[in-house]
Amino acid sequence: MAQVISLFLFLFIFLWPHTAPLAATPLELSAQKTLEWHRDDHKITAAGNVKITQGDISLSCDQVSATYRDGAKQNKFLPQLLTAQKNVIITSPDGTAYGDQVVYNVPDQKAVMTGESLRMISGDMILYAAGKFEYQTQKGELSASENVRLVQTTKETTNTLTADHMTAFFGKELNDAGKKRVLQRLEASGNVVITTPTETISGQQGVYHKAQNTAELSGNVRIVRGENTLEGDHATVDLNTNISTLSGGTGRVKGVFFPE
Repeated sequence: MAQVISLFLFLFIFLWPHTAPLAATPLELSAQKTLEWHRDDHKITAAGNVKITQGDISLSCDQVSATYRDGAKQNKFLPQLLTAQKNVIITSPDGTAYGDQVVYNVPDQKAVMTGESLRMISGDMILYAAGKFEYQTQKGELSASENVRLVQTTKETTNTLTADHMTAFFGKELNDAGKKRVLQRLEASGNVVITTPTETISGQQGVYHKAQNTAELSGNVRIVRGENTLEGDHATVDLNTNISTLSGGTGRVKGVFFPE
């Protein structure tokens, strides 16, 4: 049986932000194969079904390495760079993210996640990307690049938003367990397409408002419903009622309809 090694470290912060101060919360790191502490190089490595937990935040992967520097207080550490590789799963109250590698720069509070099956699950939404996720922990901003696809599935319907690039903005919301980050707004650019059960709406830029469950598109907007088409400069899509409103801006709105 592989030996399970555990080590408690007192670090300043770890990955996804949390409202409760994590500075005084111990971080537990365990691995089934090896755990090495390079004191002279200020480095820690672990391999084999690695598990890292701190409060209600956790990370699992095949191998991990972390660099740190000595803190002002005795036996305290200030983490600098954490790299997790292979089968990476990050779980927090905000959601769950899956990838092949994540690099977290602690002083910059920025995490970059990459992988062939890159995805993040939060509530009724799943975000996919072929490029990378970049998460600014302090700002609460998550950017996704290359063939980005956001899928929202509810009891009533499934809606999909695709684009070349998306940025999600998270805010803090009070719940029974305290505050957690929730999606407030999502901005998309480049070949934006919204697909609902009844129509397809395309444009060059788009903004999704989570609270209202509405989306706004601009730039050569085109709405297709069966054989019927509408064209204009701007569109507002209500995903609750499946009603789309098109405006022409400085030009005219054009529609082509095929009566039965």
